[in-house]
Amino acid sequence: MTDDPTAVIVKWYLPELDRFYDARYRREEKMLWLLNRWLPERVPQLYGGLITAEFAVLLQQDVGEQTMADSLAKAPDDVHRLDLAQQGLDLLAQFHRVGQEQYQAFYRTCYSVDLDRLTPGTYFRRAKIALGRLLLLQALLQDKLAAAQAARAHLVFIETMATQRIKAVFLEQYRRRVIAPLVNAPRQILHNAFSPFHLLWSESWRLIDFETMSVGAAQIDLAEFVGAPELTLSPDQVLTLVERYYELTCNSEPWPIFVTNFYNALASRSLDYVGTTAYHCIKHMADQADDKAQRLLHRTRQYQARLIEALEHGEATALAAEIPRI
Repeated sequence: MTDDPTAVIVKWYLPELDRFYDARYRREEKMLWLLNRWLPERVPQLYGGLITAEFAVLLQQDVGEQTMADSLAKAPDDVHRLDLAQQGLDLLAQFHRVGQEQYQAFYRTCYSVDLDRLTPGTYFRRAKIALGRLLLLQALLQDKLAAAQAARAHLVFIETMATQRIKAVFLEQYRRRVIAPLVNAPRQILHNAFSPFHLLWSESWRLIDFETMSVGAAQIDLAEFVGAPELTLSPDQVLTLVERYYELTCNSEPWPIFVTNFYNALASRSLDYVGTTAYHCIKHMADQADDKAQRLLHRTRQYQARLIEALEHGEATALAAEIPRI
């Protein structure tokens, strides 16, 4: 961490890590340029960048190392954690207002490449992959599958497993009751990864990492943030924060529709992270990294609990009972 306002972070984009490295670089560089113009006090300053056939590199202001996740972990009690959550929510509302005020500029940048688009097909494929990975982890924990075998499973096998093992009626109801309302909601410019790990303290909270920005329901960013396990919020506290966001943004959706779609977004985002954490848990189990595997298993269960809670509070209550348990 540094107090030097001219200190620089060098962010690399490498084709061996991301075959779309060039598109993500261009998007993040343009987004930071726009945000430096319209929200300069809340994002790092952009200093420049370079893109070649072998790599891309972005130079931006160093805004420190203290994430909101760090601050939440050190918070002495629920009162302090809720205060931090409200500060993050205020930034989200501010970011979304700027996105709406300058919608066309951000929209053109988001859609300049065919990446990270929140389409019905994207939502549904992510859900199947996440459910398949959850089933793999369940089988592994029940000693029905070896860790090495589970770790080698490819996406086609994982999707097929979900399709065969999860009832067709569940998948169709999830598509109709969770995905369709999100796709049909009013469109908002989204950070698309608005988590406590992407908020850094530098005199105020600053938002970082804009390479996956997209367009979709505002509740996606809202659910990503308030659903984060680091906040350790009760269902009532979650609802309080959702109400606060709704008031701050003067949202045009009627409240009953808005809050129902929030729970749809919370279910979708939680299921995504169930799949991601289950995947990494399986990898660490295969590598016999037991401590890391146990931490990820705990986190998978946290997201699973959020997923079930979201389905129970939304209009897809019957789906909660069908989620594979670990």
